[in-house]
Amino acid sequence: QIGVADSPVVVKNPYAASSRGMGACEFTKLDELVVCLGAWLAENKVPALVQERIRMSRELRLTYVMGTIVHGYWRVKEKASDLSASTMFGNSRLDFDVPLKEMAPFVRDFAGRTGILTGGMDVAFPDDDLTRAPVVFEVSPVFDANPPPPPEYERQPYAHFKQSEAFPS
Repeated sequence: QIGVADSPVVVKNPYAASSRGMGACEFTKLDELVVCLGAWLAENKVPALVQERIRMSRELRLTYVMGTIVHGYWRVKEKASDLSASTMFGNSRLDFDVPLKEMAPFVRDFAGRTGILTGGMDVAFPDDDLTRAPVVFEVSPVFDANPPPPPEYERQPYAHFKQSEAFPS
């Protein structure tokens, strides 16, 4: 159930990747949420996933196989208020200084409890507080192991590197 206290929420296409079809609904009355969701459904023509919008300036992408992390990075948003940290559509950068050891038990437990043994897991910490419980908001069966950018791209949006000749393909 969703109540007014849950505003804002994120609305997502359950079949899309890279933040395609992602939107947000802010509301002070449930009627406003119904209108926002109705507009999203009419535009996207697929069922909607509705999630709490977590305040964060970065999210973890952890790629794991059989419950073991094999790759990871932070997606750092250009602005904390940005809806998505996607490297395809946003101006996010990647940071490869990731707490892999600390996250390993969490990922192993998640894989065991859900039966999702391999995936690209998107994890956020509310308010960027690493002492709070991590929130998994997506596990994708399709994922890239994005490589660290060369020094000349480190301070640029990762999309610039991905679209350059320097990106390994």
